[in-house]
Amino acid sequence: MSDAPEDPSPPRGSRAWATVRLAISILLAAVALYVVAGRSDELTVVSSYLSKIDPFWVVAAFGLEMVSIAAFALIQRRLAAAGGVDIPATALFGITLAGNSITNSLPAGPAWASYFSFRQYRRFGADSTLSAWILIGLFLASSLTLTVLATAGLIVASTTGAGSFGITNTIVSVVFGTLAVTGTAVLFLHRRGTLEPVATRFLYLSRRLVRYPRGDPALVAARIVQRLRAVSPSRSDAVVTLGWAMVNWVTDLLALVASFYAVGVAVPWSGILLAYGAGQLAANLPVTPGGLGVVEGSLEVALVAYGGSQGSTVAAILLYRIVSFWLLLPLGWISWLSIHFAERKDAVRSQPALPPVTTAEEVRG
Repeated sequence: MSDAPEDPSPPRGSRAWATVRLAISILLAAVALYVVAGRSDELTVVSSYLSKIDPFWVVAAFGLEMVSIAAFALIQRRLAAAGGVDIPATALFGITLAGNSITNSLPAGPAWASYFSFRQYRRFGADSTLSAWILIGLFLASSLTLTVLATAGLIVASTTGAGSFGITNTIVSVVFGTLAVTGTAVLFLHRRGTLEPVATRFLYLSRRLVRYPRGDPALVAARIVQRLRAVSPSRSDAVVTLGWAMVNWVTDLLALVASFYAVGVAVPWSGILLAYGAGQLAANLPVTPGGLGVVEGSLEVALVAYGGSQGSTVAAILLYRIVSFWLLLPLGWISWLSIHFAERKDAVRSQPALPPVTTAEEVRG
């Protein structure tokens, strides 16, 4: 396996885009404050639900989030093993926790988290090509399994007819349908050996329309295909990877279900899969870190449309976001600090020992 000469650089965000994002975030915060100010009665209802939380279900929700993080780590471990590198599961658990906090805390968080993970794979023995391949395989496995889960939610929502949520149904269908078709097409072309010319034509068109990528599209396409060819996973590798990816999503979804039980209200089963898919889609919108505010809003609209009451649904969603977002942030940054100090220790150990100093007396002697 050849080692690619270059490492991916950390993201260089545009100042204009950063300004736009800041303006959007301020606008969303202002709208949220305005809405909250006009809904004091609903907030009273929400606080009444939160004051009667069942600790058992809160612990269960947090435990499910830990299982979700562990499953995400095991996806990476299997992908690395397919390339001949054994990365300890405990190390990947810490890397995943830290990457989650980077994603949800920083502007351009997903790009920084990918760069962080890439460096950690290299630290445990993966070369540049395998490290990039792990990130690509991780994205494909997560996207495909989330597409399956969201599609199941669309089927359940359409057959039960419990609510009227046509616009979101359409958006989720189009987005996840596009992901599924694109992923299937990439795998099909890759197996036939025709992915590189098709990708080259697509990148040439992309550069003409949106001036991206900046480099030679043919070289970019060749690099992408090289990374996909770096590892040839077996069928068992693919099955296990997709299995862990599904466990990652399902356990996070079950944490949302546990949050409803924690506040003592019924789960709106007819729309929860669809709402979860919409929420995960909103989490990836490049507006606020971790989809803060956007995820809560999309989940609330969807679940209320499919039978959830306003106050109880808001209370359950707030609890779910506390468990799945806010509690994980400090844990992730603690993990990042631990990894940072471990890297410094490794750097000190790898430095060559200095030769003994010879004094003038020893020379004369």
